[in-house]
Amino acid sequence: MSFLSILNGSKYIEEAYEVIKEWEVYVGWQKVKIKVKLGPREKFYYSTSHYYHGSQQAGPYMSSRNGFDTIESALSHAKQQILSFYDPNDEKAKWKINEDY
Repeated sequence: MSFLSILNGSKYIEEAYEVIKEWEVYVGWQKVKIKVKLGPREKFYYSTSHYYHGSQQAGPYMSSRNGFDTIESALSHAKQQILSFYDPNDEKAKWKINEDY
């Protein structure tokens, strides 16, 4: 029996996730945490503690894609979310805190 099945067995719990691993990376001076969780349908989900918001972007980049077959794939997409628009020379860029992390 999996631990998630114990939690999901309640009529009051909508979804349950097991935190598999967490990493800390430094992008320039900013520490960003990456969390990978096992969730519904045995898929892996990631979240990042911060989103990068470059000065030329309308808003910070937050990927809508999530739910992967492997930890490696989830981690790779988390890295892509953090670095897709990162520009170390953009002095007006900001890091937005992910309140749901």
